[in-house]
Amino acid sequence: MRMLELGTEPHELERCLHESRKPLISAGAKADNLPKGLRQQAEFVESLSLKAEELVCSWFRKNADFSTCEDAGAAAEKLFAEPDCSDRTVWRAVLRAFFLRDRPPSVALWLSGAAAHKR
Repeated sequence: MRMLELGTEPHELERCLHESRKPLISAGAKADNLPKGLRQQAEFVESLSLKAEELVCSWFRKNADFSTCEDAGAAAEKLFAEPDCSDRTVWRAVLRAFFLRDRPPSVALWLSGAAAHKR
């Protein structure tokens, strides 16, 4: 959830959900009443099926500007070293790797650990 909260630009996730609402519903997501607030939106995205999650990833691939992101592998290494990191540039780089499906091994390892920790 921190990746979505700290890695997105202001209102970026809200815009994504709003613009993807109908396709999300078609993919089985309960998106009739979209959540308000970044934390609730992040929780909503985390609860999506893989099919619906891919719609969010696709929106970010088309609409988000990741041109200033640092190396995702180095960002993941920083998150291993500093789990409480709040550096938005670090989270943005990992978010980019997640959404673009361009995951260096350290990012994939970090994401698998984050998923295991979430459960």
